[in-house]
Amino acid sequence: LLCIGGPLGMILLVQGPPQAWQLLLKKGGIVANAKVLNVADTGMTLSKVNIGVRLTVEVMTDNDASFEAIVETFVSRVALPRVGDLISVVFNPNNKKEVAVVMQ
Repeated sequence: LLCIGGPLGMILLVQGPPQAWQLLLKKGGIVANAKVLNVADTGMTLSKVNIGVRLTVEVMTDNDASFEAIVETFVSRVALPRVGDLISVVFNPNNKKEVAVVMQ
């Protein structure tokens, strides 16, 4: 479970197998901040509390210009991410379509 908080609010993210972000990090992925641009329900439910969402994010890197990506993950119904929230992601610098939300 990862809690991301700040002046814009708090996001609770739930980790479930596989841990895509950890695998991506081991393959040379880069950790970066991302701004949530859009949140859409995928129609999937992990439990009565956790639902699948499709996040459109703007990944902000230190070396390159920012880029847009779409990531699917599960989040708590009581703490849905909102447009403008900042989250942590891992991305493949060789294929920026490979992005995963960081979860602890």
